[in-house]
Amino acid sequence: MLVVLPSLKIDLFVAEQDKIMSEYYETIDANETKRFADHAKVKLNDLKEKQGHDLTTFVEKYGLAAF
Repeated sequence: MLVVLPSLKIDLFVAEQDKIMSEYYETIDANETKRFADHAKVKLNDLKEKQGHDLTTFVEKYGLAAF
C-alpha cells in the first residue's frame, strides 16, 4: 500500500493507522457476514418456490426443519 501524506500529518497517521485498519477490516467483515445471510435468504426463497426435493435436502442439510 502506498500512502502519500503531507509531512505534518505523518505522526498522526502512524499513531492512528492501527485503529484505521482495524475499523476498515471490521467493516469488511460485517459486510461479508451480511452478504452471506442475504444470499442464504435468497437461496431459501428460491427453494421454497420450487417446493421439491431440493428444498427438502436443503432444509435437512442445514437443520432448518422448524422453518
